[in-house]
Amino acid sequence: MIMEIIRINLMSSQSRFINFVLILVFAVSSVGFIYLSFFDTPKNNSQPLNISSDSLFISQVNGDSLDLAELNSKVIIVNFWATWCGPCLVEIPELIDIQEKYDTSDVQIIGISVDDNEAIVKRFMNINPFNYPIAMDNYAMNQKFGPVTSIPSTFVLNNSLTILHKFRGYQKRETIEAMIISLLKNG
Repeated sequence: MIMEIIRINLMSSQSRFINFVLILVFAVSSVGFIYLSFFDTPKNNSQPLNISSDSLFISQVNGDSLDLAELNSKVIIVNFWATWCGPCLVEIPELIDIQEKYDTSDVQIIGISVDDNEAIVKRFMNINPFNYPIAMDNYAMNQKFGPVTSIPSTFVLNNSLTILHKFRGYQKRETIEAMIISLLKNG
């Protein structure tokens, strides 16, 4: 009988320990997720793009090429999006309005679609015309901006192609525009 009580208490202690470990793992992973989701935007942590001079060209969906090194814009916004992404579809009209508001010598927006099929993007562009260049995500984009793990993702660069800020997820127009105004005043 005493052995049975000891065995039950021992099993109960093991169960409590396992529950404690599981709760601890869950808490640590939750904190990590929250940090990466909300607080992983570098602030004043400029990162130059690691790109060579021959890899500055972006092949646009319309067939034209764009040389990032030749952009004269003071602020460059590179937005990774997809036709199937709900938050992206909310953000795109706001980016179109921003591009319309600012002269391209001040701001140039570039859209990078992560869709698998360029034909889908072309159909989408026929229905929803853009006033800024659109290109497809590819290996060169990953070399320039690193792997994009969530969309929309928006990179803010200066004209020397230094990444000044990275936003993950939908950003309100006011947030992007405040960033632009700040950079134009200081830049």
